[in-house]
Amino acid sequence: MFQSSLISLLTIILYIASLFGFGGGSQAQAPDVPRLEEPAPANSASGRFELSTGVTVKVGDYVRVSGDVVNIRTGPGTSYPALTKAKRGQAATVEDGSNGWLKLRFQDNLTGWVADWLVTPAEPGRIISPHVPAGLQTIGYYATSYPGDDSSLRSMAEAGSTLTGVAPFLFTVDSYGNIFGDNDWQAMEQAKKAGRTTLALVHNVRGDWFNTQVAHNLLSKEVNRTRAINQILDILKKYGYDGVNLDLEAVKPSDRNYLTSFVRELSWALRPKGYLLTISVPAKTWDDRNNSWSGAYDYKAIGEYADWVMIMAYDQHYKTGRPGPVAAIDWVEQVVKYAISTIPREKIILGVPTYGYDWPTNGNPGRSVSYAQAMKIARDNGIQPKWHPTYKVPYFSYVSGSMIREVWFESSWSLEYKLDLVKKYGLKGIALWRLGLEDPRTWEVIGAHLY
Repeated sequence: MFQSSLISLLTIILYIASLFGFGGGSQAQAPDVPRLEEPAPANSASGRFELSTGVTVKVGDYVRVSGDVVNIRTGPGTSYPALTKAKRGQAATVEDGSNGWLKLRFQDNLTGWVADWLVTPAEPGRIISPHVPAGLQTIGYYATSYPGDDSSLRSMAEAGSTLTGVAPFLFTVDSYGNIFGDNDWQAMEQAKKAGRTTLALVHNVRGDWFNTQVAHNLLSKEVNRTRAINQILDILKKYGYDGVNLDLEAVKPSDRNYLTSFVRELSWALRPKGYLLTISVPAKTWDDRNNSWSGAYDYKAIGEYADWVMIMAYDQHYKTGRPGPVAAIDWVEQVVKYAISTIPREKIILGVPTYGYDWPTNGNPGRSVSYAQAMKIARDNGIQPKWHPTYKVPYFSYVSGSMIREVWFESSWSLEYKLDLVKKYGLKGIALWRLGLEDPRTWEVIGAHLY
């Protein structure tokens, strides 16, 4: 009886207030008190929230402000101070919810709480889709191995229209989220002129390898993640990139949740502004959370927030390991099968190698070789490379001094089989590591198989 009387009284008060211009109009402030007749449930453990209007949204969904002028508060209730106001139509991403309130991240990266009945779910196609290029993609990683190395630049020119995007390996992040690097204007100008998608690659390399401690310090502290996100946004805007390629490697398995948080927060900051979020992840055939190399990467969660996930399906056999194929076709297919079981296939870009390794057979580390270098070694030693019928890659052995060495490498012929997997499983495309190391026939093969 008391609750019914209270509801009636509040209804009358709101009605009278509306007569005096407090309930609507272009200059009026919409009340941010949730409707009492249909209270929203408390924070859902599943990340889903039923709004006072009866609509359900989940963490990561986009919503739009439906009130004319709406308070953004520091907490879930009118007792919390208002940070600022949002206007009708503003888009935001759902981060959390509690008792009729939603925690939202707006396009300017401001985070705050809004009464849930003052927002409506956004139309996904109008916010998310336009910034994601349609059709199959061929992304090339752009890098230099020494000052003056123009192999990637020449490869970009030779690729023509077959190359749809470029990810320059130029920016490094430190433990505090500060990002350093010099933009390559020549590469960017060529890419933009050709109409290619450009992705600023941000990595955690220190010296000559990826640094685990840098990744931990960056990911484990929200202030450092936020600093990195803001600086990524600055880089994209300053240099005109279409998005970012996050390439954090050697991340500890114990930092798995922190990495997911970073990807989620970065997605919420980039997507509303129309920037692409892509991420390179190690290949795996099952989710071994304790694996020192791949355990930190939650494919399912990452696939929810990233626009494209580049599966690095290479280094099956690596420089410091024993000789063998860099990317045997049977192993690559296992990687693809696991990936599509957890990530939407239209988001998966298959990372393919353009290089190989030349190993001594005494157990010492090998050395990386391009296709041209591998073929030169074979010619210099009077050897015709063999074709492995199971792995679908070329290889050969030769003698250097008193040491037998093994060379396993990639060619346009081995690439053909990997492109067949892209078509067979309906993937988004391929990402080549790296431009300038490939068989010259590569672009012809890609054009014939993908486009």
